[in-house]
Amino acid sequence: MQEYVALSLFELSTNDDILYEENFSLVKALNIDEAKKLIEKYSIALEDTYNNVEQQKVSKKFIKIIDINEVLYYDFENNIRDIYSRHFKDLESYKKFENLIEGEKK
Repeated sequence: MQEYVALSLFELSTNDDILYEENFSLVKALNIDEAKKLIEKYSIALEDTYNNVEQQKVSKKFIKIIDINEVLYYDFENNIRDIYSRHFKDLESYKKFENLIEGEKK
């Protein structure tokens, strides 16, 4: 069995707003194809409709698997283990997407 990390994208919607959620999940599977099947089944099972604390109806919908790869390192070193890494070329676009990079709160 291998360990994979999967990045899945979800849409959370209310009558007033839409928010997108990334989930990082660890998956144990024999190969990457099995891991994809497992994470897709798991992500679909997470779809739900519920009332939030403000009693708004929230719908959570699985959109797609963005990425899935083997974990980067299997051995813990100094009690830390890297499991996933993404690469990009345009830091300005990343800053627009990820507002926490500048210390802002979501």
